[in-house]
Amino acid sequence: MKTVCTARIVLLNPRILIGFALYAAGLVLALAPMNSAVAGDKTAAELRAPVPAQAPGRWKVTGSMANARESHTAMLLPDGRVLVAGGGGDFFGQSLASAELYDPATGLWAATGSMANPRRAHTATLLPNGQVLVTGGIGVGSPLFLTSAELYDPATGMWKEIGSMANARYSHTITLLPNGQVLVAGGGRLPTGNLASAELYDPVTGMWMTTGSLLITVRQHTATLLPNGQVLVAGGFQSRHPLAKAELYDPATASWTATDRLFHGRWDHTATLLGSGNVLVSGGTESFSGDVLASAELYESAPEMLDGQ
Repeated sequence: MKTVCTARIVLLNPRILIGFALYAAGLVLALAPMNSAVAGDKTAAELRAPVPAQAPGRWKVTGSMANARESHTAMLLPDGRVLVAGGGGDFFGQSLASAELYDPATGLWAATGSMANPRRAHTATLLPNGQVLVTGGIGVGSPLFLTSAELYDPATGMWKEIGSMANARYSHTITLLPNGQVLVAGGGRLPTGNLASAELYDPVTGMWMTTGSLLITVRQHTATLLPNGQVLVAGGFQSRHPLAKAELYDPATASWTATDRLFHGRWDHTATLLGSGNVLVSGGTESFSGDVLASAELYESAPEMLDGQ
């Protein structure tokens, strides 16, 4: 008797197929949180891993200037070189007209054109066109205190005298405003003492114009451009006393308003705009006798915004 084998095709019931599909989907969903948890644990472990220690920075000697100088200005040019101009050539304050260029690629200094006027305790700022504006300072002979201003052109290496400020001043501040104009504020002018006046230079017209005066006379203060376009002037020196006062200049109204005071009166300090919009004020001198400060303070330019973060 022969046994006949026949192949049988089993057709699964559709309900069974649907059941298998639902089971597989449930298995995937069940495993997903587990996979996420594993990934999260891995990320957390990576964040907890010790960061390799950074090698500490170090100093190295580079080329020396041709002239010893102090109370000079140093300005980074668009091509990467650094322009150093003027300053005092000795302890007794002999002002210099010379200028030099530092090239980071070679570490060497090279002479460039000299200013028309020797000056120290002056200010310098880089204009949008790449030229450098130098203003005021203490000169040589008469007049000792300068109203003059000059422009340095990196393309030619030459200086050009421009219109003079209305007031001679030294140890003042200079600030490039968002509209391209330059604000010069305060400063000293012996024997009449410190100044409260402020002036604006317009690179387009090459002219100076007066603007609103500071609320107080001051020199050796700081001026910081805030993110909102206003300028914060803080501290300074007045009548043998350090100042704790601070003011804001609004280019829109050309006026100054008082703002929160510093905790310590200080002059010859520094002010640095931070990425948060706050201003870090540090160091300086707190008395006429020369007591130097180690303290630092933060100015919140928009405390209501910072509190809401």
